[in-house]
Amino acid sequence: TAQGDVHFYRGRELRGLLRQSIQEGSVDGSVFSQAGAESFVAWLNGARVPWGVNVVGLFKAELGIGEAARQVVAALKAEGIPYRTVLRTETENRQEHEFTAEGDEPAFPTNLLCVNADGLIFLAPRLGENFFGGRYSIGLWWWEVPNFPLRWAEAFSYLDEVWTGSHYVRDVIASASPIPVHRVALPVLPV
Repeated sequence: TAQGDVHFYRGRELRGLLRQSIQEGSVDGSVFSQAGAESFVAWLNGARVPWGVNVVGLFKAELGIGEAARQVVAALKAEGIPYRTVLRTETENRQEHEFTAEGDEPAFPTNLLCVNADGLIFLAPRLGENFFGGRYSIGLWWWEVPNFPLRWAEAFSYLDEVWTGSHYVRDVIASASPIPVHRVALPVLPV
């Protein structure tokens, strides 16, 4: 770590380093905030790690999870938070919503996957090991029925935490999850 090589930190170790810095209390606030990103970078002995979020989603799909992904990107853009979109099309649903992808390759140490658990199981092998390796990955999920299907438990293995849009969904997913599950309010932007 003394060499401060950016590519060194973008490998498999970044996820563990991020967890360690949070556990030690070295990150001020959320890693999505400027202060949080700066304190994490400082913790990495001054290495220049790019700050921002890779957002994966069915951005053109006319689905609730597609709309959630579009809202997240609009909020990141409105706040000036650097991001890359990773446009996915693996769905049977109509995909005619207008959306212009801004970059299609991940460039940042944090992934936000706006794809439900069943879709993530299908999508993760297509994204590849390098997509997840060394990155802190968060799933934004919805599941509005009382029991989370255990056949989707594999999806947790790709993530460090799950975000949900309601307390109910958080409670359902948390009952089956080996990783933290948080309720996070979705951004609502004026039209």
